[in-house]
Amino acid sequence: MSINSKEMSNRPTVAKEGPCNDCPWRKDAPKEHWHPEHFEDIARTCRGDGMATMLCHKSAADGCTTNMVCAGWVASQGTESIGVRLLIMQGKVDPSKDYSAGHDLYTFDQMLKANKIRIPNRGPYDHNIERLRHLMQKQNG
Repeated sequence: MSINSKEMSNRPTVAKEGPCNDCPWRKDAPKEHWHPEHFEDIARTCRGDGMATMLCHKSAADGCTTNMVCAGWVASQGTESIGVRLLIMQGKVDPSKDYSAGHDLYTFDQMLKANKIRIPNRGPYDHNIERLRHLMQKQNG
């Protein structure tokens, strides 16, 4: 589950204290616990331009009234994510806090690979990176 930056300011979000026991970002969490579509949704919505925010799977639990930002996502993506930076600006994430709670976490690609999900291209961003690499190689001979 994710929300984009336009929705973020309209929805109550708080970062959890640390990743859940079955958080897909945790290296010690059960592998393939989530349906492959869940991982594909994460890759599609939370990687693109970095504006989306990943919500904790417990935000969708019965009786939950707060949209909680996934602590594993916050810790693994850090301020490289525009979504995390926006949450910091809104006072919903404390940049001095360790949201990993001491757990070893995956990078995005590692998390997908550990759960046997094909790592998708990041759309126009991958294309631009490859184009820049090609131009640099061409210049360097």
